Amino acid sequence: AGSLSNSAVCVALVSGPGSSPVAVDATTTTAGGTSPCFVDNSADSGKRVQVSVTKAEKLEVIFFSRTINLTSKSIARYEQ
Repeated sequence: AGSLSNSAVCVALVSGPGSSPVAVDATTTTAGGTSPCFVDNSADSGKRVQVSVTKAEKLEVIFFSRTINLTSKSIARYEQ
């Protein structure tokens, strides 16, 4: 269990090729400007919603511990 800060969550409504998606406009992304959350490599160039969440957690194994970043990404087709 834990909490996430707003800076750890990105949501964007994007379109364009998966190799270089672009947010529909500056009001449809939390990444800033018209930036997508990530390059999704989607075959669908239509509108889609991207969600990305990153959280730092400590991994502890017998003799050492290390902070690792856990990241999850998802895309879904946007339909009106």
